[in-house]
Amino acid sequence: MITHFFLSLLVVSLSDSFKSYPLPSSHIEKFFKFALTERDHVRGWFSSSLAASSSQSETDIPLTEKILRRTGFHLDLSDDKKKIEFGSTVTLTSRINQINKVDESKSLAQFISNPRRVASLIWDPLMIEKIDRPPGDTSNSVYYRLKLMKLYFVMITLQPHVDMKMMTKTSSSGSPKFMMESVAYEPNFNYLILAGSKEPITAESLSLKIKVVGVMKEDGSDDELLQGIVGFLVSGNLPRVLRIVPRLALGKVCKVICNTIVNKLSGSFETTAQEEYMKFEQADL
Repeated sequence: MITHFFLSLLVVSLSDSFKSYPLPSSHIEKFFKFALTERDHVRGWFSSSLAASSSQSETDIPLTEKILRRTGFHLDLSDDKKKIEFGSTVTLTSRINQINKVDESKSLAQFISNPRRVASLIWDPLMIEKIDRPPGDTSNSVYYRLKLMKLYFVMITLQPHVDMKMMTKTSSSGSPKFMMESVAYEPNFNYLILAGSKEPITAESLSLKIKVVGVMKEDGSDDELLQGIVGFLVSGNLPRVLRIVPRLALGKVCKVICNTIVNKLSGSFETTAQEEYMKFEQADL
């Protein structure tokens, strides 16, 4: 009976997720096409830092690099189901039609030199909030809070926000490279309390951790191609009451959550990138 109850919750959770955030097959197919065909090309400009750690074991590789190395959905569930880790890494590409190719101040390189502008390409501007720089940070970095939609994980709902450090650095070739990395987060979760349940479920007991990282720049061989990689990872402890849920079912719930976020990231990137660049190009004209 208990197993049937949790499976019922699982079906409701999946149904609510799809109703609230439908995933058009064209978007999913587009994502996998990018991930498979553009992966090596996009990561060429990031290969120097990855190559430096290619001989390292998986545990020695920094988490940010580990996330960027991946392609698509990732799930790691311990044998005893006490710990879970899931996330996704998406490749973003957009061809930008430039009207003025002579004025360097209107180049694609200059376009991505503004962190706020790039942030608006990968996330809804209405869900981005500028926050204060932490004390002691003397870099040229800027900080923004990205707010996420409500996500469903069986008995648990999450509506997190993630504080991101964003900056633009000059690569060895002299072109700017946008980089971002999460520095703080708030899961903002609620859970269904079962009658007779004595297990307290808190953010601390779940040890929830959220990591987001991304890089973006123009292609070295094509100055009209904007390319980037964005990845995220969620990890924590599974409450005892969820460990009876079948492993396959847990994996499906995690995949729905990841696909919802990936769809948000990649669904309108190409269109948004062109629109934002046109605004940038026409400014001050």
